[in-house]
Amino acid sequence: MTGFDDIEPPGGLKKDVVRELRQRGVVRPPLSVRLARISAGVAGAAVLVMAGALLRPAFTESPPTGTTESPRFLMLLYEDDSFREDPGQVAEYGAWAASLRAEGRDVYGEKLAPESVTIGGVVRGAGATGLFVISAASLEEAQMLARESPHVQYGGQVVVRPIETF
Repeated sequence: MTGFDDIEPPGGLKKDVVRELRQRGVVRPPLSVRLARISAGVAGAAVLVMAGALLRPAFTESPPTGTTESPRFLMLLYEDDSFREDPGQVAEYGAWAASLRAEGRDVYGEKLAPESVTIGGVVRGAGATGLFVISAASLEEAQMLARESPHVQYGGQVVVRPIETF
């Protein structure tokens, strides 16, 4: 007597039945296939993380922690209708921040999203579009650095405020 294991279904019937059962979630792919998919996913995620680290704007570093003895200043970046957009701006801002870092200054910068929420009152005027936190010897020196920033060169405005430590 022959068992059913010895009988092969006609044509592609076995493939069709297995595919249908997988689509319904009754049968899972073999372990080797599932592991290959997981490995590919992990490898893809690793590539994305590395690409993100490499493509992150050069002017963005972790916030200064007071590693220098100099006071720190907040530079709030604003734009109005006279501001000129340019594809190379991010690179210029990064190079400017890198030059400040090369002088031994703490520098941290971020571009701000256009969305904002005001809590506790009304704020008049345009919202800030970016910020830098830098170290400088004095408010006058911080103002000089702000005047040299690419943001001003493109027609933007920079508000410089001392940061008080408490």
